[in-house]
Amino acid sequence: FFYGNIEKGYDHYVKMIVGAGFFIILLLSVMIIYSNKLRLPKKFFPAFNYQLSPVLKAELLVWSVVRYFVFVVQFYFVWLIFSPSQAFDVVFVSRLAIYFLLTSVIPMISVIEVAVRALIGIIVFHQSGMNDIQISLITTLLWLINLAFPSIAGFLIWIYFKRTQWK
Repeated sequence: FFYGNIEKGYDHYVKMIVGAGFFIILLLSVMIIYSNKLRLPKKFFPAFNYQLSPVLKAELLVWSVVRYFVFVVQFYFVWLIFSPSQAFDVVFVSRLAIYFLLTSVIPMISVIEVAVRALIGIIVFHQSGMNDIQISLITTLLWLINLAFPSIAGFLIWIYFKRTQWK
């Protein structure tokens, strides 16, 4: 499809996609905040009968952006462990956005979640100059930090309180 410098063409399309993505996110954010104005048939959409205030919607949106920012920073710091020369540029951030989108949208069974996340990471980051093992280690480490360790800690706390409750 591209002739000549593939990376230059790829970067151009990534920047266009990122720009369109930011516009869509901004548009959706405004629509979500002002969704109280929408009139949906109550019998077809009973879940939409519950109304949130625009202030609460804005607060939820801010917390979602903060959460996403934390994940991006975590991913970048773990990436730097394996590849200290990685630049924090538009292409890297857009690949991260695609990675997070795919890991959120693709349904996963808990048993193979680590493998699916690693495969998504390999597919998204294959042009970054890292080998598949390094990308798999990065995604696995992030899975451990963000999902496995907190789940184990929560389970142990639950067991502790359950045990002390029975005494």
